[in-house]
Amino acid sequence: MSEEYTIHTNIPLPNARSGSRSGKWKSKALKMQSGDCIFVPTMTDANSLARALKALGFTKVAIRKQGDGTYGVWGFLNVDDL
Repeated sequence: MSEEYTIHTNIPLPNARSGSRSGKWKSKALKMQSGDCIFVPTMTDANSLARALKALGFTKVAIRKQGDGTYGVWGFLNVDDL
């Protein structure tokens, strides 16, 4: 049986992870400057934000648990910014 396929042009490629949590953190990470911090409620969120920052080129990311149980995530573009 012969199948026919049609070639389409100028069809935009959808995001691979549309609606995923990583997109949520990437959008926040894009707004951060070197030395900025975001406080998040869980270590899982902190790790997700840290991965997003590293994917955007932040060379150093630090996570610290706060006294209220939240986690602070700092991103640095250069080690000299510490």
